Amino acid sequence: MRVRWILMGIGLPLWLMLVWCSNPGLEPPRDLEADRQQGRLFRNIAGDSVGYVGKEICRSCHAELYDSYMETGMGRSWGASPGHSKASWNGVSTVVYDKHIDMHYQSIRTVDGIYILEFRLDEKGDTVHRRKEKVDMVVGSGQHTNSHIMVRNGKMCQMPMTYYTQEGRWDLPPGFENGNNSRFARPIEAECINCHNAHPAQNPGGANHYYTVPQGIDCERCHGPGALHVREKQAGKIIDTSQGPDYSIVNPRRLSHSLQNDLCKRCHLQGNAVLKEGRSFTDFKPGMVLSDVFSVFLPRHQNHEDYFIMASHPDRLAQSPCLKQQPLAMRCISCHNPHRSVLKTAAVQYNKECYQCHGGSANEKTTCNAPSSQRAAKQNNCVACHMPKSGSSDIPHVRITDHKIQIPSAKGNFQSLPPQGALLGLASLNEEKPSALTMAQAWLQYVERFEGEQEGLDSASAWLNKVPRGGRNAAWMDAMVHLLYLKKSPNDLEPLMKEYAKALAPNSCSAWTAYRIAELLSMRNDHAIAATYLAQAVRLLPLSSDFQLKMALNDYRLARRQSAIQRLEVLINQDPTYVPAYANLGYLYLMQNQAAKAALCYEKALRLDPDHPQTLLNAAGLQLHLKNSLEADRILVRFLKRYPGDARALALRNQIRQSP
Repeated sequence: MRVRWILMGIGLPLWLMLVWCSNPGLEPPRDLEADRQQGRLFRNIAGDSVGYVGKEICRSCHAELYDSYMETGMGRSWGASPGHSKASWNGVSTVVYDKHIDMHYQSIRTVDGIYILEFRLDEKGDTVHRRKEKVDMVVGSGQHTNSHIMVRNGKMCQMPMTYYTQEGRWDLPPGFENGNNSRFARPIEAECINCHNAHPAQNPGGANHYYTVPQGIDCERCHGPGALHVREKQAGKIIDTSQGPDYSIVNPRRLSHSLQNDLCKRCHLQGNAVLKEGRSFTDFKPGMVLSDVFSVFLPRHQNHEDYFIMASHPDRLAQSPCLKQQPLAMRCISCHNPHRSVLKTAAVQYNKECYQCHGGSANEKTTCNAPSSQRAAKQNNCVACHMPKSGSSDIPHVRITDHKIQIPSAKGNFQSLPPQGALLGLASLNEEKPSALTMAQAWLQYVERFEGEQEGLDSASAWLNKVPRGGRNAAWMDAMVHLLYLKKSPNDLEPLMKEYAKALAPNSCSAWTAYRIAELLSMRNDHAIAATYLAQAVRLLPLSSDFQLKMALNDYRLARRQSAIQRLEVLINQDPTYVPAYANLGYLYLMQNQAAKAALCYEKALRLDPDHPQTLLNAAGLQLHLKNSLEADRILVRFLKRYPGDARALALRNQIRQSP
């Protein structure tokens, strides 16, 4: 396929656009419309009228396939019972220490379930903090990992321990390392859960709130909603599939090679996924063109060929020399039977696919030039040499098959990774010619969500300026506001709002655009106008604790203290684990001379997060208010141990020293 880049680097314009053509003149461009027409033939994915029935209904007619599928990684991708975990406790629970935040973690299994215990020890070894939370769900088949999920007040979050099955060890989850430990607060949102689960029913009022969550990826993820198929079979409408397709349900083998790969890429092409306007991560169905729903981007660095991430199988496969000339010569299902576990698939099954191009059989000479002794050492397993298992660059303690087919290096492995080179640009992995708006959105997400280089905002700005005025729709305006928000440019907001006053009116904005406009207005102290945008954000996402908090703080800035207090009290009732609400409510209570209530708020907050900076400073301020300088100083010493050099804490300590 062709890969579109934006190059960035020394001596190059930040927004220079190039097209990287990996197979010039050898593969005709994909016929997207032909693929769309083929997908429309399957009546169960035409529109949203056909419902889902669940995998147990499928079992009634396809028991053998069901039982085999349930042994696969997809079938075991999610569980709600302790028995789903592959972890072995052996009477001893491993303690994991995060040196960056001075926290210990321990997994505990009892007759009541699995728990994650967080604790901190002082210099004497005494416990000074303890928080214990029950595991509600286990994510992952256990072939590589099991991660753990908690659900509190309808809110789903990842917990700070993962079991890495290949090494038989507990450690912090991917993304929690190197000072990024979000403890019990990482939200599990639609983009994440929809690749680990079937069809969860999301509560539209919150990004990580769900009514129901199935267990595992089910049949309908690859075959589409099954109600129509079931209804027709129960009515006796049987199709002889040896004579042609049964269009009441998608059979992926009946799809074009491109559509087949799109189906697998939906979850196995990990990266920076940019939704198309009006789309959600639940919209994709088998038989659809993936780029009609979202486009996936990955940053490319100077030595990007040395790196790969866990779910990057199609991207790595496309980089194989033998696939560059004929990208569709192999499909995912050329090697993989989705109904059969890879753990129960013999190596000869994969070798057969290699022999399609390289000749030979299990007992005959192939075109492989490796010495016979070397081949024998690998049991004539093509994959073992040419697609070796290696660690990924994003998940520790795992070894996965690198899907880039290549000749082994002189060292005989692909294990050692050099330092990552300079950023070249973003590669579009599933869309040949992404629009200027899509490219801009990709850069915005890269900077915000993936902590990419800030220069990416210049690229986003350049792409947004390429969109002609006639094409500057609501999605373009959302992206412009997003850009100004990330650049912290409130002064550039006014001309934009004047030019597009109707489209950017409070009642016309999406939740996140309304929130970002409110934040920009607050930077200019336009709190009254900001209130109208925050009201829109809260109306659209009423379960967002962050939005509710901002609304309360804005009320305070407008001298509506009682309203702010009431909002925070409601918020704490809605989300009792949301620490910032306690910190701010305690401050407002103190301003009303309700010191006891303030102290209780700070106590609850620090029980959840003993390092929350605002709570610690507020608690020190409360002690100063109560004329308890020694206790205030003790809290500030504790604060400075966690946040050394903080100007606010140093100023308060200086104030204490100078007081009589």
